[in-house]
Amino acid sequence: MEDNLERKFYETEILKNNWSLREFNRQYNSALFTRLALSKDKNEILKLAEQERTVC
Repeated sequence: MEDNLERKFYETEILKNNWSLREFNRQYNSALFTRLALSKDKNEILKLAEQERTVC
């Protein structure tokens, strides 16, 4: 993870959502940061990420 903004984003999400290492890896590998950056509806992407987390 070379981008400091991306790193800070994931650090914040880990703390805010109490992610386990497994959950962090899943969100990182699914490119949550990039999907949010490209999305026009950021709240919807976050909601989908949360739904995916509760299903697993």
